[in-house]
Amino acid sequence: TGTLRIDGSSKFPEDERWGTFPSFALGWRIIEEPFMQDIGWLSDLKIRGSWGQIGNQKIGDYRYYATAGTGIGYAGIFGNNVHQGVAITELVNQNVTWEKSEQTDVGLQFALFDNKLEGEVDWYKRTTKDMLVEVGVPGSVGLNATEGNVGSVENSGFEFSLDLSGSQNDFYYNITGSV
Repeated sequence: TGTLRIDGSSKFPEDERWGTFPSFALGWRIIEEPFMQDIGWLSDLKIRGSWGQIGNQKIGDYRYYATAGTGIGYAGIFGNNVHQGVAITELVNQNVTWEKSEQTDVGLQFALFDNKLEGEVDWYKRTTKDMLVEVGVPGSVGLNATEGNVGSVENSGFEFSLDLSGSQNDFYYNITGSV
């Protein structure tokens, strides 16, 4: 299978508004091959793999525009009168764009003894780039923080699961474990 997502968000400046996120997956049911037909104890065997990207746009609205605040803190005195002022209160980031996560998975599914013992072994790797986080600024700047694309993180590992089920006379059991 294959998919292609093209997402748009008004949370980003016009030049960064659209994100393209492809993915695909492939599986092979080896048990259905002619050379596997004479293996009676093997009920199922499948190899699968996938790769894809997704986007994140979880930031405040219109953070690429300057925000102004009013109040006595921005006051000025003109002609012996105090007048409220207006000031930029937040940093502007015209380069903020989609956070992208890319994941690869490879797995093996199997079942033995008429599906009484089933299991999976998976390897995965997920990398998130251009993470959307609030970027702090020193208090001496006098402005609030804004979101920006900062940093990346990678997670990877293996997952294993086994499921044993069956019956003995009127006793039914199902034991499942995963790591």
